[in-house]
Amino acid sequence: MSSEQSITKAQKALVTSASLGYMMWGVVASIGPLAAAGEILSSSPELSTKIFSLIIPTLALIAGNVAMGYLSDLIGRKKIFFITLILYGLGIIAIFLSTNFPELAVGLAIAEFGAGGEEPPSLAVVAEDFSPSRRGKFLTLIPNFNNIGTLVFYLVLIFNLLTGRTDILLFGFGIIVIALFARLSIPESYRWERSTGKVRQSEETLNSLTIENDGSRGEKPNAFAAFAILSMLAVSQYLTFGLMTYVIGPYEFPDIFTDNLIVGIGMAGASLAGFIAIFLVNRNRINYTLFAFGGGFVSLMAILAVAFLNQDLFVAAPILYFYPLLFISMMFSEFAWVSRTTLEPEMFSTSRRASSIGLVRVIPMAAYALSIVYTSSLGLLQYIEFNGILWLVGLVGAIWLRQMRIETSKVNLDYDEDIPSAEDITP
Repeated sequence: MSSEQSITKAQKALVTSASLGYMMWGVVASIGPLAAAGEILSSSPELSTKIFSLIIPTLALIAGNVAMGYLSDLIGRKKIFFITLILYGLGIIAIFLSTNFPELAVGLAIAEFGAGGEEPPSLAVVAEDFSPSRRGKFLTLIPNFNNIGTLVFYLVLIFNLLTGRTDILLFGFGIIVIALFARLSIPESYRWERSTGKVRQSEETLNSLTIENDGSRGEKPNAFAAFAILSMLAVSQYLTFGLMTYVIGPYEFPDIFTDNLIVGIGMAGASLAGFIAIFLVNRNRINYTLFAFGGGFVSLMAILAVAFLNQDLFVAAPILYFYPLLFISMMFSEFAWVSRTTLEPEMFSTSRRASSIGLVRVIPMAAYALSIVYTSSLGLLQYIEFNGILWLVGLVGAIWLRQMRIETSKVNLDYDEDIPSAEDITP
């Protein structure tokens, strides 16, 4: 097939469906911080309630990643997307109807379980149903809708466009309804079908896709090295992103408007970087990863330098000092996230791809939950220093990736599995 051919209707439905899933995750991920800031329930939360509001979604996210990642490899990618929509809907309803923290916590847990469950099959099927020339682009574009969804949601909050919890209900079910129609037309992963012996179905699915080639055959990365490097990158990016957007506000800037503004500015930087990354990530995964985590470390050092000189500048005049530096830091955090969302599905073989993506997230998400507790007692300078250490962890992981020379941008994602190539089964 010519590389000039456009993607098919089935692939467009897949991009729409996955993008809406990430947008929904952006809305759901905002609810815990909003509860911690005192904007969901009428009563002002105690420190312990703030901590639990931030931890419960993370624990549910871990469970969703692991459980749905495993099921996705077992029963297929497509079925999981309808399960997660049901979970999203139930969670949003529970949150909307909640009158106290326990009820809110149940809704949060259900919705975040759905969000976590969406990520492994989404990254897996996007990587599997696009050719190497396109998969980096869509593995970058689609997750960026998490940032876009959060940004739009917080703009509604900042400008008070909707009252009460109407914003949560309208945003949530609006996305769910649109996603449902898109998901009725999405393809299954032809690679997953082929790896499980469903050759005829795989042929039919492949015919509905534009696949120029399967990529070059390459050696599958060492399982231990892949897991260790991806875990280091994930711990660095996931923790710094969450701590410097969602958590720093309720802890260090205890004002609802300021908290919302911090998230909005952080997501604006991340959203912009997501579109820039589309043009960078496909060139070379190794160099791109080093750029992302090296830049993130330097940007955090700039924040630390200003805080070290005068911490009051951040609180007294955040618009001049903290917000611009946060915007830049979150741009590099998004660059780092793009590195993760492309490398994770590319470093594992088809039969275990989704479950491996889910498992590699356990360490960073568990570490994030612990860091929420740990950072609750830190001062502003200590808080930023801790984030600097986390960026250093990611930079070390990026250097390790370079030393291992694990380049995955053009490889055949089936690796050493004993199955035919795309050309072999194309009628």
